[in-house]
Amino acid sequence: MPVTAGAQTQLPRVWTCSLAGLAATLTECQAVPGTAGERYVITDIVVQTTTATAGSYSIQTGTGTNCGTGTAALFPVNSTSARFVAPIAANPTAMISLRTPLVAPADAAVCVIGTATNTINVQLVGFITR
Repeated sequence: MPVTAGAQTQLPRVWTCSLAGLAATLTECQAVPGTAGERYVITDIVVQTTTATAGSYSIQTGTGTNCGTGTAALFPVNSTSARFVAPIAANPTAMISLRTPLVAPADAAVCVIGTATNTINVQLVGFITR
């Protein structure tokens, strides 16, 4: 959604990140934004396992290496141990367009974690806001 600044319209800064073969290690997808007070907004998730069995994943936020400090759940929101299930490699990829986007805390990175036995490929799409 454009933001009006005086007589000009500024488009949001769009970002995307992809992780392939993600296992049970919390892995950074987007680093902490470069300007204080900025936050990531996730509008779309594309995910699928790389195996013949379903794998699970979650999106988390935090600071430090791979969101290792102040880690918090973003999707699903109830805890960092909760997971959603990604479809198996033989099935169509799950493409999730979020009617209500996920908004990360200000000054936090976005990370994803999968499972050790059924790795996943994931792509996140969104924009940066204040």
